[in-house]
Amino acid sequence: MLSRFGVILLITAHPARALSMDRTEIVKVEEPFCKSVRVSPLRDLVFVETRSKLHIFKEENMKVVSCLDLMNEAYEARWFPFQTETEAALAASMNNRPVAMYNGWTGEHICSYVPMNHVEVLDAPVSFDFTVQGQLVCGGFECLRTFDVQRPGRDHDLFKLSPFRRSKDGLKGRVAMVSVRKDMSSLAAISTFAKNTFALVDLRAQEFVFQSQGNVGTVRQAEFSTDGWGMFTYSRHHESIKYWDLRTVSVVKEIPRTSCRTNQKMLFDVFGSWIAFGNCTGHVQIFDYIEDKIVFESKEEQGVANCVSFSSENTLWTSFGDRRHIGHVKKINFKEL
Repeated sequence: MLSRFGVILLITAHPARALSMDRTEIVKVEEPFCKSVRVSPLRDLVFVETRSKLHIFKEENMKVVSCLDLMNEAYEARWFPFQTETEAALAASMNNRPVAMYNGWTGEHICSYVPMNHVEVLDAPVSFDFTVQGQLVCGGFECLRTFDVQRPGRDHDLFKLSPFRRSKDGLKGRVAMVSVRKDMSSLAAISTFAKNTFALVDLRAQEFVFQSQGNVGTVRQAEFSTDGWGMFTYSRHHESIKYWDLRTVSVVKEIPRTSCRTNQKMLFDVFGSWIAFGNCTGHVQIFDYIEDKIVFESKEEQGVANCVSFSSENTLWTSFGDRRHIGHVKKINFKEL
């Protein structure tokens, strides 16, 4: 049934203080439950993550490049940060499977990274991220595992988030989110499902920089600002996005985000002073956190807008995860008011 398919929305915007919709283009993605959409580092490819597949498109003309069948439920997928005009790679973590690296243009499997624990049981990460040094950081049960991408297999560095299992110190439970700041500081934001804990850690020194508990819902996403001194966090069941000042490690602003009380992830994206996000009613907003105002808001009702991703200052991709709507990609052009 077409009503089971997920939805992808592509919004094209012009850098202006106020934006309005001009025209739209539509491409179908006939897969149920679109989970996320992410743009490659060179902004030429876009992948759409569904329950067990990755659909890769060209950003310019929205033509399908390849389709990856992951053979299991996908937890998370990310582009490898180092890309050329002819070579692109992306990684995906799946249920009870190693983290796999794929060729972005052909869809071929390149290699795998196997996060095994101390009793030889696979600890598949719910979340992972790449560093600018070319390392893969995977979240596990009360630990972080760092792989060298040039050495596939089991070899990794272990960062224990708790001294031992019954200890009350550190972070307890499975890591729910990993986000690494894209500079040489080796700073990373992580969260766990247990007690809704959130922390900043130094991956190189393997020590905590900041730790908090009792958040409203599990922190499912953290993104660092362009200048590196700010950070945005989103918690499940919390109707706002928190903006942190990393110099004082405190919340200085909360960006309102209505109608987002849901268990599924609803990912946002940051580009310059703009932060884009969606909600359960299908509204997509672009908020200027410096001028503290909304520069665009979509009024369309198309299900849950669960992920957005900027491809440039003029283009925003958005995925919709509601099964009641037909899966498609929509490209919306904007004009200045």
